[in-house]
Amino acid sequence: MAEAYNFLHTIMSEFKEGWIIWGNHDIDAKSSDQVMTDSCLALFLPPNLKYMHQQQIELTGKKIGFNNWQPEFNLEWVKGELDMLFTHARICYKEDSDLYQSQYLDESKFKIAFCGDIHRPGQLGKYVSIGIPQRCKM
Repeated sequence: MAEAYNFLHTIMSEFKEGWIIWGNHDIDAKSSDQVMTDSCLALFLPPNLKYMHQQQIELTGKKIGFNNWQPEFNLEWVKGELDMLFTHARICYKEDSDLYQSQYLDESKFKIAFCGDIHRPGQLGKYVSIGIPQRCKM
């Protein structure tokens, strides 16, 4: 816990503002009804790091939305179409290789989705996953 606290506070000391959502390994609640306190990380977020589950902002003229990992994704909270969606959805980036019980999102709600899938980097249509740097040998 102390290491996570130091990491978040050190990183955020270099930024004016940041946004965070919970992935499936961050939260205690595995239901679709989630709140900030479903993760122990909520105890020590720096004041300039905002929890953003199912919220959207406008930044440099772009509409950006955020959504935690959820067992069933519901994007009804999105007003209009987002330019970017940040989420932790598991997307199948290769046909016939759905090893991780992929999830499906209403693609009419966003132009591009950056998904926090740690298993592998990938891109498919509107979906992009950077994977996890340690596993991708970056």
